Formats: sequence, structure tokens, C-alpha cells
Amino acid sequence: FFFCFLLESYGMDGNVILQLLTMSLSPDNEQRKQAEAKLQEFLTQPGFLAVLFKITMMEEQSYPIRMCAVIYLKNTLSSWYEELQLTRKAPTFVNFSADEQKMFKENIINAMVNSNPEIRRQLLEIFKLISNAHFPRHWPALIKTLNELLESKSSIPISTGLSCLMVLVHRFICMRSEDIPRKVLNAIIISTFPNVYKIFNAVVKEGTKEALEIQVQTLKLFALCTRITLPEIFKVQENILPWVNLTMELFNKPISPSCFEEDFDDQLNNKEWIVKKYALKIILRLYLHSSIEEVEEKIPFFQTFCNEIAPAIQANVIQFLASLRNSGKWIHPRVSSLCLKYLHKCIEFAVTYKTLKENFAPLLQQVIFPFLTLDKLEQERFEEDPVEFVRMEYDVVEEYYSPRKNAEDFLANLFKYRSKSNMMSFMAFIVERLNAYNAATPQNRNYSEKFASLSVLACLADELKQNEGFKGGLEDMIIHHIYPEFSSPLAFLRCKACLVFSKFSGIKFKNQQLFEECLKKVFLCMTDSQSLAVKLFAGITLRETVQNPIAQPIVLNNLENLFNIYIQLISEVDNEEIIESMEYLISEYKDHIAPFSAKLIHVFMVSFERVIGVDNEDSIAAWECLRAIKIVLGAIEKCPQQFREAENLVMPVISKYFTSDNEYFEDFIQIISTFAMYSESISELLWNLFPVISAACLEWAIDYIKDILYCFDNMICSDPETFIKRNYITEIIKIYELASRTEIDDEYHQPACQLMECAIQNSGESGAQYVEAVLIISIKSLASEEPSFVTRTLIGNLIGTCMFYHIRQSLVVLQTHNCIENVFKAWFQLFSRFKRVYDRKVTILGLSTIFTIPPGEWPQLLKSLPTIKSVLISCLHLLNENVEHRKRKATEAQKEEETTKNSISSALRALGSSSSLLPPIPASGYNSDEDVKHQNSYEILDQNFNNFCATEDEFEDEDSV
Repeated sequence: FFFCFLLESYGMDGNVILQLLTMSLSPDNEQRKQAEAKLQEFLTQPGFLAVLFKITMMEEQSYPIRMCAVIYLKNTLSSWYEELQLTRKAPTFVNFSADEQKMFKENIINAMVNSNPEIRRQLLEIFKLISNAHFPRHWPALIKTLNELLESKSSIPISTGLSCLMVLVHRFICMRSEDIPRKVLNAIIISTFPNVYKIFNAVVKEGTKEALEIQVQTLKLFALCTRITLPEIFKVQENILPWVNLTMELFNKPISPSCFEEDFDDQLNNKEWIVKKYALKIILRLYLHSSIEEVEEKIPFFQTFCNEIAPAIQANVIQFLASLRNSGKWIHPRVSSLCLKYLHKCIEFAVTYKTLKENFAPLLQQVIFPFLTLDKLEQERFEEDPVEFVRMEYDVVEEYYSPRKNAEDFLANLFKYRSKSNMMSFMAFIVERLNAYNAATPQNRNYSEKFASLSVLACLADELKQNEGFKGGLEDMIIHHIYPEFSSPLAFLRCKACLVFSKFSGIKFKNQQLFEECLKKVFLCMTDSQSLAVKLFAGITLRETVQNPIAQPIVLNNLENLFNIYIQLISEVDNEEIIESMEYLISEYKDHIAPFSAKLIHVFMVSFERVIGVDNEDSIAAWECLRAIKIVLGAIEKCPQQFREAENLVMPVISKYFTSDNEYFEDFIQIISTFAMYSESISELLWNLFPVISAACLEWAIDYIKDILYCFDNMICSDPETFIKRNYITEIIKIYELASRTEIDDEYHQPACQLMECAIQNSGESGAQYVEAVLIISIKSLASEEPSFVTRTLIGNLIGTCMFYHIRQSLVVLQTHNCIENVFKAWFQLFSRFKRVYDRKVTILGLSTIFTIPPGEWPQLLKSLPTIKSVLISCLHLLNENVEHRKRKATEAQKEEETTKNSISSALRALGSSSSLLPPIPASGYNSDEDVKHQNSYEILDQNFNNFCATEDEFEDEDSV
């Protein structure tokens, strides 16, 4: 065998390894553990990895043993590469010598060619690790080897070569064109793609299983290369057009009739559909590249694509969808979504829109409209897993993958950006469908069409509410086409009724009774006895519905019942949308929720524990539970009895899950801070968490020090006696020392200074014994050039606080360390830049306290007349600046009030109108010969950002801290 010599030179006995691998598969747990431990010992012995490689390739061995060997080898090399990346040194936990690495490089590709598909996939992962470590610098022959595979006449070597090439390309796709790795990618493409194109051209007309596999691999490779930007070689039109032509040829190939006869799962994984999926991905990505204006260079291919290729592809896409839709055949959902995304893009550009609008009626009615119905998979999910169905309806990821969501987006943007006459004609078709539904007997009604028609109303709601031709008839539409479906025998129509009504609930109702009746129907749907999906949809959409002022008295009369319904729903289902709806209700009616607060918090905490307790953690739902708790706490902050009840419910759970690897640490800290601020006293449970939080901050949670500052500040200021009694100032000093280190960023140093200042202010006389430790840390930081002005100011404030509360101890420390002159010099240099009253105030108090002790106790430096005169003058100067600052602020406040009165109405109009930020979309839509103009509102906001933010590294101008 090709590495027998290596094993012999190392003296490694392969039979022992074989025996251990066999034992590692034993059902006996103890025997398995012993084998795994022994294999672990072999890691440091030379030749062990080569033995695993040999066993993997021994065809006479059983498949489980070979698979065990290759997986163990892959996992070991994965750990080896990870450590290599971190330390840039050869890992010591495994012996993987240069000779062995060379042997792997020489034989891994040949091993893949001679393996079965399952083992080949594992070997490909090993190839990825070794190529990452060695290519290109230490594996220059790799490209030549891959080219030899690509020139083969057999499908397995070709497939292996394409797989390895994809691994290499994937490594470099995200690099910018000026980076060396991107140049390596270009070199790989130049060297190998001539052979890849020959393969592509040879298999494009074939339909065998092997040919389809190679078609998929070739398309994936081309898609990878063009994902971020076009490689240099493909910016030349003559180089990329042949690839585009072959890609479109594959897309245009009809699906074999046998594909439509397969089971649903087989259809999803059918290679013919996968080929179309990747062909569409490539075409869509090229269109996106072409539509972005190139500032530095104009690429001729992009112009050709937009003006010539894109319209032809558009026609092919429409024909493809129409032919399958008209014949009633199934279309792969990802292929449908990508087709619709392409048509969506065609709306934006005049050249494609002109051809698109020529066949609007058949396109919208025969192609787009049918996509708005529930497909077979969605119907099964609705009936069998309603919770998942509802989750996916509100999942932003589904907007990319769902054909129905993409069809809705197509309609919404078509009528937003283009001629409203299109909407008038399409709505005439929808009204015709709705009237036909009402006219038919229940047994003859087309419920799928009604669902699709209501979907159109929902996605076009904003346009219909503004259109003069429609908004006058919206109440009649609700009466005849939405209200009846609240009582529909079909649950999915009851769901859709709740959704559509929420979209139109904000109109000005002439008939208020209609709104009230519909709202009561939504309440009833929230308790639907037949469908959980209906209850969830009603509960979620209620937050939009109740924003109409008409709803307020009805909600207030039903508030207790609504909370009970929401509590029941949250008890049954972990869904963040339901929790958000309840949060909205709590926020809007916070003055009325005190009687329900304990019940609400209890259900949120139970839901939180349930969510984080399952195997597949739903972090979003858990965070929503904690956010809801914070909203409830904010609503009852002036209700001490309810607040204490809430603490008794929440704190045991927080204490239970307060671990070092907790992703909810920030929310926990914020909740603890809220209890510390608004409770009548700090409980034992809160105080017991103080050292736990401190330990977390010292070990791993320094990023959260701002939240910890607010939390500890609230606890210390609320109960300084217990803070002193428990001697927790030592915990604060540890945090301050950590944050003062040079390797820690200023953004963490600053809150640590403020926290230390708070601790000194609230420690009373007992704080005197800690002044030396605090000042030594401060002196060291102030002497460094690293801290910014803001940080140095906060250090100065801390020194001033120490002097104000413990002047004798402070002066002794400064004199003992012979640093009075340096500290005062660094501190005094800051005075001229002070902008806050607080900074001047603390400085004045700290310096003036010197005069409260007899001059005989002053350090020698302070006894000199120039020094003490400088201290006194600085205090008087800062005091005068504060007086002037107060006067100036009073004058500015008066002027600001007058300015605000004059500008508030125009500001509100600006916020309410898109035209204030973005150039308006023409009322009738863009003309056929105009491209849609997308404006980046962030750029506009950035232009005015300085009006709202300070431009220097300074504090805000405030009087109190």
C-alpha cells in the first residue's frame, strides 16, 4: 500500500488500532470508554494518523470500522488545524510530522477517487483542513493534480476534482480584489476553468445521473466564483458569455416527466430541480451585480446583461412558470422563489419592465395569483404543526425562501413603484374573484382563491388605503369580504381574516360599529376552540388592530380577559410574536396592569424556563420573555407591593440560571438593577448576587460593565449600610484595577471609574482604609498617556472624591508615593476643557477640602505660597465658570423653547412623510422608460447626524450625573 513504508519506519502496529476502533463501537459503555482513552494516548505517537488513513482505505475491513477510522482522523485533524490557526505553532497534543503531512498531501486526492461516496465526503473534509494549512505556499502541485482529475474521462475523478476545487474557491470568495487571497482565487480560476468549461459543455445536454451530478457541481462552482463580485477573468465579456449561455441552456431544459411522478421528498432532492436552482442563483446574482453602478470601472458585460440578456431570461422565466402552472404541475419551491425574485428585480429596470408590462394580465392572474394560495406542504404544516406554521409566517428568513412571500413582495413593489393603472386592472380581477366566491354556494366555493384574494388585499393594503379609487370603498370591502370569514368553517380563512382586518383597522371608520364588531370577532378568534393557529394569528394581529382609538374603551372593558387569554397562549406556545403583542398591550395600558402583574410575570418566567430548557434553544423567545418582564416592571415601578411580589417570582429563577456561560446576562443585570432602583429595600437575594456579578465581570463580563455600573450604583445608593457591612467595596476595587490595565479599552475604564467613585461616596468613614489602593491605581493611570480626555477627567473626579471624603488619608498617600506635583499637574491641565458642571463641582470640593485641615498637616509642597495660591485660584475660577455656565444654560433654554415651538410642527410633518427623507415615488409610479430609484436613507441621515451628536470626545453638557 502507498504508505506501508511509513508505518514500518514508525513501528506502528495497525492491528492494535483496529482492535481499539472495534472496541470503540461496542455497546458496552465501559469498554467503549477504555478504547477511546487508549486511542487518545496514541495521538502523540508517530504514525498513528497514517494508520487511521490506512484503515480507512482497507476495503477488506467492515464499513463501520472504516467510517470510525476516518471520522476519528477528521476530528483529530480539525482540532490540529484549529490550534495551528490560534497559536501559529505545531500543536503538541497530536504527532503529525512533516513526513506524514507530505504523505497525506500526496495521497488524499487519490484516496477520495478510490472511496465510496460516504467515506469520500469525510476525506473531502480532511482535504479541506490540509489544503487550508498548506495551499498555496506549501502545496504548489495541487492545481496540477486537480487539472489531471478534470481531464479524466471518468465521472468519479471529475466529480472529485470539482469537489476539491469548490473547497479551494470557497476559502477565497469573500476576499477583496486587492487582497492577495483574491489574487490566488483568480489564479485558480485561470488555471482550472478552461478544463471545467470543457466538462460543463460536454455534460450540458446529458441527462444521466452522473451527468446531472457534474452539472450541479459545475454550477455550484460558477455560483461560488461570482457570488461576491466578478473575478477579473470574467470581467472580460468573451470569457463569461459562454458560461452564461450554458447556464441558461440548463435552465431552459424541460423537466423529465418522471420527476413529477416521484414522492414529494424525492422531488425536493431531484437533481434536475437542483440544476435549475443553481442556474437561477447564478442569473439572479449576475443581475444584482449588473444593477449596481460601478464607480471606478465600467464593465461591458454588465451593460450587455441588462440590455440584452436580462429581457431574454425574463421571457424564459415567465414561460417556464406559466407552462407548469397552466398544466397544474408541481414546481420546486426554491426554484419558484428564485424565479419570482428575478421577476421582482425586473420591475426596477426600464428595459425589462417594458417587456414585463406587455403581458401583465396573464402574468398576474395565471402565474402570480396561484402562488398566493397555500401549497400542499403549507396545508400539511397548518394542520399538523400550527405553531411552526405561524412562526414561519413571521420569520424574515421565509421571505427569502417562500414562493408565496415572494409573490406578495412582487405585487407590493410592482404597484408601489409602477403605474397604478396596473393595480386598478388587477384589483378588478380580485373583486371579480371575491364576488364569485360570495355568489357560489358553500359547497361550490373556491376557498383557495379566497385565501389568495385576501392575501392580495393584505399585501396591497398601504396602496389601497391611499388610492382615491379604493379608499372610499374599504368599509364595504370589510363588510362583504372580510367580516364573514371570521366565522368561516375553514381555519386558514379565519386566520387570514384577522390578518387582513388588522391591515385596514387604522382607517377612519364612518361606521364605528363595524370596527367594534370586527374587534369582538378577533377577541373570539383568540379563544378559537378548533384551531391553535387561529388563536395565535388573532393574538398577534391584535397589537395592530387596537392602535385605532376606537378600540381603547373596548380593550379596557376586556383587559382582564385579554390578559388571561394571552397568559394561556404563552403557557401553551413559545412564540415571540405573541409575547410582543402582549408587551404592546402592557405598554399601552400600563396604568391598569398592577392587579395582573404577578400573574403576567409568573407566566413569563415559566415560559422562559421552558424555552431555555429544551434541546433546541429558542433564544429569541427567551429574550422576549425577559423583555416582557422588564416592561411589566416598568409599569409597576410605583407599586411597592406588586414590585416585591415580582421580585419574589423573578429573582429565584435568575439566581438559578446566573452562570458564566449565560447569554441572558445583560437582561438579568438590567432586571436586577430595576429591582434595586424601585424596591423599598434591597433584598438578601439581590445582595447575594453582588459578588457573583463581580466575579463574572472579573472573569469574562467586562463587556457588560456599563450595565453592571447602573446595577451596582442602584444597589449601593439604595442601601449603603449593607454595602459597607458586607465590605463589597473590595469587589469594586478589583473591577477598577482590572479596567485600569493598559490592555483594557477606554470604554470599559470609564464606567469602572464612575463605579469606584460611587463606592467611595457611599462607604462613609470605613472607606478611608481603601483610599490608598484606589489612589495608587488612579495615579498609575493618570501618569500613562493611554487614557483619553474623558477617562482622565473621570480619574480626576475619583481623586477629588477621595480628597473630599478622606482628605488626610489622600494627602498622606500622595506624599508617601512622592507624586503630589505630578498628579496635580496632570489634573490641573484638564480644568480648561471641563464642560460639565459636575466635573468642576467635584474638583472644587476635592481641592477646597485641603483648607479644612490645619496647614501644619499639609504636605511640604502645599505649604509653598505659589502652590496653594494655584489651588485657590483654580477653585475660584472653576466656581465662576459654573456660575456663568448656569446663566448661559438658562438663556439657551429660553431660546431653545422658542425655537422648538416654531419647528415642532414641521419636524412632525417631516417624520410622518417619506418625502422628508427620500425623494418621493411619483404618485402614478415610475414611467416605463425610467429605472426605479432606490435612495439610501442612511446617507441622508448621516448628513445631518452632527446636528444631534457631539463631534468631540467629550461628555454631554449636563448638570447632574
